Amino acid sequence: ISDTDATIFFGARIKYQKLKELTDNLAANLQNLGIKKGDRVALILPNSPQAVIAFYGALKAGAVVVWNNPMYTERELHHQLTDSGSKIVITLDLILPRVLNIKAKTSLEKIVVTRLSEFMPPLLKLLYPVKVKKKNGGIEIPKESFILGFQELLKSPPSPLRKLPLIPKEDLAVLQYTGRTTGISKGVMLTTV
Repeated sequence: ISDTDATIFFGARIKYQKLKELTDNLAANLQNLGIKKGDRVALILPNSPQAVIAFYGALKAGAVVVWNNPMYTERELHHQLTDSGSKIVITLDLILPRVLNIKAKTSLEKIVVTRLSEFMPPLLKLLYPVKVKKKNGGIEIPKESFILGFQELLKSPPSPLRKLPLIPKEDLAVLQYTGRTTGISKGVMLTTV
């Protein structure tokens, strides 16, 4: 299974063995940033390898994953980030301006930023930023101590991943917010089973 494709993104493939390595590294680096069992890590990502890596990496770190819709407005994101008590958010560079506008009113300590092109094949990786810059004027990622690059957290960690005990029917794995058909969205608590 280790040489079987785990993800295929615009033709770029990640094998299961590589996915395990990336998620283990992310998990250990999240723990090194202070994430403990039960802490909330928000994901504001489209369907992409980054979403898969972030989801499993956060779970391996012991965090509760808080899925957020990347199409949400600042008001909707603020509600979910505040309600969940998320400490870290992993998001796309295109969404970063919305997150920065609400950060001060949330419990966020760190923002981890990725670019969609990071897991594209070489030619698309080269061309995609040109398209984004033409459409959006380009997204500059500010140099702030609370902003980290996703790729940095995928590198070998300074200390190894600490495996945490798991109580399958009790430990929270995901906070999935409802679609707001009536009133504000509510976080649905999902366990590992």
